[in-house]
Amino acid sequence: MVCTACRKKITEGQYRVRETPEAYLSQHRKCSETDPNWGELNAQAEKKKQHFANYLAACIEFKNEWGCDELDELIHELQAAHGIKGDA
Repeated sequence: MVCTACRKKITEGQYRVRETPEAYLSQHRKCSETDPNWGELNAQAEKKKQHFANYLAACIEFKNEWGCDELDELIHELQAAHGIKGDA
């Protein structure tokens, strides 16, 4: 896949593919930073991040309140997936 803005191969990092009536256009994020859809994608990512942070906090609170060690694995998976260090 080639960036339609800079003509370089897209091999890493964020990129978008958008559809026009004529074609599908793929662009590196750095080449399309003014695209308003990045704001929407950023908002979706932040919402998802906040959801998992709230879920993790609720799991830890439940575990601590009820002494439920069965949540340890889930808590560690959530911490690892989101780069959060700490003990449950």
